[in-house]
Amino acid sequence: MGDQITKGEILAEIGSPYGEVINSVVAPRSGILIGKQNIPLVQEGEAMFHIAYFSENDEAIADHIENVHEQLIPENHYSNI
Repeated sequence: MGDQITKGEILAEIGSPYGEVINSVVAPRSGILIGKQNIPLVQEGEAMFHIAYFSENDEAIADHIENVHEQLIPENHYSNI
């Protein structure tokens, strides 16, 4: 989450049950990754990724998202569980 995505970047590969790559999912625009599907099986029409597009510099937005994430969920949060 919060990764910078570049237009044309391959986000995922679609494979057959036999392991051969059928197609690739390519980013239509540059932006910031704000959500993704973690289940390995998706149906046609389901969202696999959610990418936010901003009129501001993507790198500045990515830094801001990372800072907010660190404030909400500190790195040591999971080590205490």
